[in-house]
Amino acid sequence: MKTESIIRIWVTIILSIFIMTFAGCSSSEEGGEDSTSDTGGSSQPTANAGSDQTVDTGSTVTLDGSASSDPDGDTLYFGWLITSQPTDGSTDLSGDTTARPTFVPNVDGVYVISLGVSDVSVDINADSSTDGSTDISSSNVASDTVSITAITGYSNNTPTADAGDDQSVKSGETATLDGTGSSDQDNDGLTYQWSITSKPSGSTADLSGDTSDRPTLATDKKGEFIISLVVNDGIANSAADEVIVTATNNPPVANAGPDKEASFDEMLIDASILNKNISFQMDIGPSSANASLDGSGSYDPDGDALTYYWEFKTNPEGNTSLSDVTSDSPLFSTDTVDNYIILLTVSDGEFDATDEVTVTVDAGGEGLLR
Repeated sequence: MKTESIIRIWVTIILSIFIMTFAGCSSSEEGGEDSTSDTGGSSQPTANAGSDQTVDTGSTVTLDGSASSDPDGDTLYFGWLITSQPTDGSTDLSGDTTARPTFVPNVDGVYVISLGVSDVSVDINADSSTDGSTDISSSNVASDTVSITAITGYSNNTPTADAGDDQSVKSGETATLDGTGSSDQDNDGLTYQWSITSKPSGSTADLSGDTSDRPTLATDKKGEFIISLVVNDGIANSAADEVIVTATNNPPVANAGPDKEASFDEMLIDASILNKNISFQMDIGPSSANASLDGSGSYDPDGDALTYYWEFKTNPEGNTSLSDVTSDSPLFSTDTVDNYIILLTVSDGEFDATDEVTVTVDAGGEGLLR
């Protein structure tokens, strides 16, 4: 029988984990034919037979091994076996090589079911005494068990999901959710399923560990993330519970650029006095000293648009000015030798940030008379 062959193979696999003996012979044996791909370097899978359940005797019970996993992403093969059942129990599994088999407990008591998973395809038609056997090692198999308690007239209570308290984090930070407050009146084991039902426009954030009781969310945009939690006791889903994670605005960063130095332009004239052959050059005095400021290194961590405002920190002397004070690169101009401290304020509409730049103005060249 096909089912008998499956059970025989998986009993061997499960026992192999504990007694360190393995079914089959190596595909490298002379004349042997390997029915699987090379498993060298393969990581061991993880078996998860689901939560224990309490059920009504005579009802259909669905087991769930879908949380089993393989770190290499290999396809998993399932084998289930009832390893213990009450006296007079005479039930069989349906779909015992699927992730979600079923059975009907026919008498009250505890039924223990073992799950074996492998990332190697087992040839169910193979006879371990022939060349068609499959080579399986400890790195290819894992097992887990689940207990089902059957009670006549038992009525399951629906579990209650608790997604935890609302919380606030800075945009770009990671929030840890907490579903450990979820409960089941029957003390059944719970499984968890979290999902994001709403998030800010443009967000690509996702949950990490969405089937654990404490998943994380790495926020990538400011705004509200609404996350839903549903728990299951092996029989029924709870009503959904929601938690809101608010990613708040980060303040901008102002950068007024490096300090500047500026000098006056030298203005020289040539002159002839009367008809004498005398010539000279003369500096007729300062005109203006100019410097271009640069606030383009300012930024907002959330990508918000910034506004700029430049001003003198102290009142300057002489004819001193800033042009286009709301741009990121205004022009400074003066006719007076001095040190000037200029303040830049940037805003994202909610928060402001400031930075300073110093412009040092010297006299430049001197006039010469020859």
